[in-house]
Amino acid sequence: MTDNDNTDSLHHKFETGDDSDFDYPGRAPDADWRAAAAERINEHRKADLEVHVTDEDGVPVEGATVDVTMTEHAFDFGVEVDSDALTGQNDEMTESETQQFQKAFHTLFNKGTINDGFPPWTWDWGDGTNSGTQVGFDGVQWLVDRDTPVHGHTILWMWSGRAAPEKILEIEDDDELRERMTEHARDVASELAWGIDEWDVINHPVKMDGVWRDRFDSDPSAWVEWLNAAREGDPEATLFVNEAAFRNDEETEGYRERYYDMIEYLLEEDAAVDGLGFMGHFSPETLVPPEEALERLDRFAEFDLEIQFTEYDFADDWSEEELPTEQAEQLQADYTRDFYIYTFSHPAVTSVITWGIWEPTHWRDDAAFFREDWSTRPHHDVYKELVFDTWWTKECGETDSEGTYETRGFKGEYVVDAVVDGETRTATVTVDDDRNVVEL
Repeated sequence: MTDNDNTDSLHHKFETGDDSDFDYPGRAPDADWRAAAAERINEHRKADLEVHVTDEDGVPVEGATVDVTMTEHAFDFGVEVDSDALTGQNDEMTESETQQFQKAFHTLFNKGTINDGFPPWTWDWGDGTNSGTQVGFDGVQWLVDRDTPVHGHTILWMWSGRAAPEKILEIEDDDELRERMTEHARDVASELAWGIDEWDVINHPVKMDGVWRDRFDSDPSAWVEWLNAAREGDPEATLFVNEAAFRNDEETEGYRERYYDMIEYLLEEDAAVDGLGFMGHFSPETLVPPEEALERLDRFAEFDLEIQFTEYDFADDWSEEELPTEQAEQLQADYTRDFYIYTFSHPAVTSVITWGIWEPTHWRDDAAFFREDWSTRPHHDVYKELVFDTWWTKECGETDSEGTYETRGFKGEYVVDAVVDGETRTATVTVDDDRNVVEL
């Protein structure tokens, strides 16, 4: 199938359910917001490509067959990966499961988030295990070896149990503790500059702010200090703050306003911040209707910072009696479809990272694309069709009398072939905002 902006086929597969208690405005196939989203996708996610074919004397060749094949998206469709699972160091996984995990990553995603603390700091997960061993570095290396961008999560976390190792938090002098955290931000960014392209420098700055509140008297200048230290450590990295401030519930609304105020403050203080991250760990009760989500994105886009959905998943926080599994998975698929459409359509959003691949390694079992037996849930199928069919370009045509073939494709990497008198000429090209011309 050639690329298009029509998602009707997805709606035929997952018809809207009848249970109005678990629904959201804009779910219908003919919802008004869809046409506008398709127009934005065409405007912001696609670009023109010209292929010029000439003979050995530079004379334009008419009627040459041209194939334009996309090989990689410019937009980051990422996923959180457990380093031990990715690198074959998870003792509970068989070799076959490790291979399947790696294959799923390669097949579906073009960026990885490493969700490990990095030495010398670790934090206790509460189950007797610690994050922050060599395996975190191994995960980064595995991705780098495969030319895959890496999103680091996280340098600092204000939650009391994970802001720093216990021995660091035992420091009694608040000024000394703050300086140790500043040093950590600088050191980690520097030590991993070889592999991590972007960082969540401060995670949960307003939702889980226990250490910042209790030890630093809620002094916002600490945020600036830590971001600037990370910039010193790696001047080339893209630096984010990251918060669960998007979904719809009363508690999150409060976080969202505080998050907005925080970003406003950081910009006023010229802090080293390049982007803002939204977490989207949704349940049926917290879904954000597409039109409302787009308005919310518009508001935060006024800061003129890169926006990423750093953590996306949707889990069934319901019982079988409330919503049968079939309807639950249908709702999950429908919202995943619409979530990716509204985020991909918004020009300020540069990346969406789903929070896990496989049920045994996912923090919310039913949110994973793959069940324990590696069968796929419907929302996996929706994601795959959107990213690799609806939003994927593969075109074929012939050059005109001036030796030119023109098309419009999704931004990304391409292989372009031209066949003249049985001879194939090939070029690779990056299609981006610039004028994209291939000479063959």
